[in-house]
Amino acid sequence: MKEIYSLRRRLTNDHEHVKLVRKASRDRKRKWAGLKETFGPYASKQWWQAWDDGTIPRVVKRGTISELVYAGMDTDQTPNSVMIKTHEESFLEGMYVNDEADKELYVVGGLVELVYGLLPLRNGEDHDCVFNVRISSGEANALG
Repeated sequence: MKEIYSLRRRLTNDHEHVKLVRKASRDRKRKWAGLKETFGPYASKQWWQAWDDGTIPRVVKRGTISELVYAGMDTDQTPNSVMIKTHEESFLEGMYVNDEADKELYVVGGLVELVYGLLPLRNGEDHDCVFNVRISSGEANALG
């Protein structure tokens, strides 16, 4: 399987996104917005250490791509999401890539693995944030 998306890689080049998430997380006027800084400020060294050492809870989902889907209201209606079927469920997920050319690896029948970090929000819920995506466009043999 090939890793086609890494949140760490994305955030290395997206300083504005990191700045906005940190700002929302510290905005005392909007207590429902942003992340709790349970693991440190978003994308800080402390936060990444919590990811690396397993302190941030994670969920791994593996499944087979059953359909390429266009979701949204853009006029360009090329597929931007995938329907993924696991042993337990089917769910819709966006096409995460660090390199746009890797979108072609999303094919029906391909095996995909998503690693989510469960990040506590200030409103008391958890946000399942995609940290990594690995994909194999070859025939999916075992979902195990």
